[in-house]
Amino acid sequence: METLDTNQQPINSDIVSQQANFIQKQNKVAEIKYKIFAFVLLILCIWFWGSLESKIAEVDALHTNISDIKNTNQLLDIKIKSDQTNKKIIWLAKEQYDLIVNCINKRICSGITTNKEISSNLDNLRTFYLTNKLEGTKMSIDQKLVLKAIDDYLLKKDGNSIGQIQSITYGEQVTVNEEKGIFKLPINVQIEFFNKEEFVNYILNTEKYLDPALKYRVFFKIVSMNYNIANYESLQKVTMLMEVYYYR
Repeated sequence: METLDTNQQPINSDIVSQQANFIQKQNKVAEIKYKIFAFVLLILCIWFWGSLESKIAEVDALHTNISDIKNTNQLLDIKIKSDQTNKKIIWLAKEQYDLIVNCINKRICSGITTNKEISSNLDNLRTFYLTNKLEGTKMSIDQKLVLKAIDDYLLKKDGNSIGQIQSITYGEQVTVNEEKGIFKLPINVQIEFFNKEEFVNYILNTEKYLDPALKYRVFFKIVSMNYNIANYESLQKVTMLMEVYYYR
């Protein structure tokens, strides 16, 4: 049988209270440490994410820049090839002028049918022959040259006149291609034709044929007209809106 130890000291309440306070303080310190650690970790995460986003943006910008450079190089390659082709066509245009004019005007193309670079670019060659500078000595546009080109070529067939200019007015210059210096000038022309054949010849001279002498290198385009086809045998005054193309 056990016997009680009458000599055992009773537990002091102050000691228990002190130990509880110490444990509570330790817990608070640990809690503060955890909060500080969590705050620092949050700051590091925000900094890391911001840095990561910055790096991602830099990588995206780099990829975009590389893509732009590739596109620029491709465009340069295309332009170089186009310029080389144009130079070759211009050289052919000068070397084969008589053959090209006969092909355009008389459809006698036997001498150039085997040359695809010429046969496939007849419209471009015609434009090249006709597009010229139109600057005058005292004006930006040499209006006399435009007038003479109409009167001395567009209104001629086999050396004979096929119509008479009644009036001509000039509009404002319009930029077609600023890089290449190509412009156009709208004009309103009223011309008197005696019959349909003369009117048709005027259209052919304007948009199909080529002045073999190239006295007046002016490229014209008909935009609209008011010709009355029902009165094709009668004298008519035809008003036309035309465009004159040139470079500066």
